[in-house]
Amino acid sequence: MKKLIATAMALVAGAALATAEITVGVRGSFGLGLGTTVADDFKDLVTPDADFDEYEALGFDVSVDSDVSVNLGKTLGFGGAAFVKVPIWNALGVQPELGFTYNTIGIDTTIDASVQGSYYGVSVDESYSDDATITVSYTTLDIPVLITYDIAVNDALTVTPMPGPQLSIPLGKAKLGGDGDGDADIDSKVLFGIVLGVNGAFNVGPGAIVADLRYNLGLPALKSEDLEVATPRALAISLGYQMKF
Repeated sequence: MKKLIATAMALVAGAALATAEITVGVRGSFGLGLGTTVADDFKDLVTPDADFDEYEALGFDVSVDSDVSVNLGKTLGFGGAAFVKVPIWNALGVQPELGFTYNTIGIDTTIDASVQGSYYGVSVDESYSDDATITVSYTTLDIPVLITYDIAVNDALTVTPMPGPQLSIPLGKAKLGGDGDGDADIDSKVLFGIVLGVNGAFNVGPGAIVADLRYNLGLPALKSEDLEVATPRALAISLGYQMKF
C-alpha cells in the first residue's frame, strides 16, 4: 500500500514540476450504491433458520419448500479528496486524486419456508418466515487517476469529462450492523474500478466552485472472511473548490 501511495504522489509531484500552471482543489462527496451486486457466495449462506429435522427424526415423511430472497439494501458512501489537475496539451490534462470513502453496503434477506408431511395418519403443515438486514461498513483509501478535457462553455463555466482508473485500498476491518454484529477481516487488498465522470467549474472569487458527477464501476468483489460479499459500485456527486497556481 505504501508503494502505491508513494507512486501516486511521485506522479503528482513530477507532473506539477513539469508545468507552469496547475489546478489544486478539494471536494466532499456523497454516493449511492447503484449497480452494486450481492455475491453468490453470500447468497448461498442465507438458508432457513427453522429446524424441520425433528419431524424426520420422529418418522414423518416430509417435504420442505423454501424461498430465499437476497437483495441489495440501502448502500451509501461519504468521503472527501484532494486533487491536482495538470495540463498535458492544450485542453487535455491528467487529474490524480487522493481521498477517503466510508462505505456501507446494505443486504436485505427474506426467507419463506414451509414443511408438509404425514405419519400414520398424523399430518404436519407448518410455515416459517423471516426478514433481516445486514450492513457491511468499511473505509477505503481511494486513488483515481483521471484524464481530463476542459470545454469552456463561457467565461464563467468550464465543463470537463474525466474518465480513468481507480484503486481503492480497504483500511482496517469491516463493521457489521443491522441484524449483524461485530467486526470482520477484509481479505481484499486492493479494489480496482473504472471512473466515468464529468464536472462543472464555476468561477467564483480567486478560484472556482466544482460540482461533479461520477460513476465508479467496481470490477472485483469485496472479500471478507474468505467470502465474496458484494461488488461495490456507486454513483457519486461531489462539491468542492479549486484554484490555479
